[in-house]
Amino acid sequence: MTDLGWRDRAECLGHPTPDIFFAPDREEPRHVRKARETDAKAVCATCAVIMECRMWAVETGMTDGVWGGKTGAGRSRWAGRHGLVRHGTRTGYDRDGCRCDICRGLNPWGRFLRPCGTAAAYQRHLRAGEEACGACKYAHMAQVRRSREG
Repeated sequence: MTDLGWRDRAECLGHPTPDIFFAPDREEPRHVRKARETDAKAVCATCAVIMECRMWAVETGMTDGVWGGKTGAGRSRWAGRHGLVRHGTRTGYDRDGCRCDICRGLNPWGRFLRPCGTAAAYQRHLRAGEEACGACKYAHMAQVRRSREG
């Protein structure tokens, strides 16, 4: 989706309290977060471009904030139910087989995935149902050898 003209028609554009759509830099109590997200979702529910917004957030791997009436976790579940790649998640990389920069680099916790040539990457290949590359097979065999040697 390259046309971003939908953003000009978004209800949140120029909203008097735009901070309801994103978590503050500081920790917030759960009940405060839920209330903030509920307020944001109520604005989204009246928006004419709710689906364009949600699709854009899913396609670009947006994990923070309320977009298209869903939080990051809600968008991920929604994308999974609709057979879409969940960019920026381990599921996007492992199950959906997406190799975009977002899916190659990050898992749901925001940590970089282990690169090929490691035992962890070998396991990632297996979970994805693909044959492990030579570097990952070598790393796995080295780990098995070390564990047998004690």
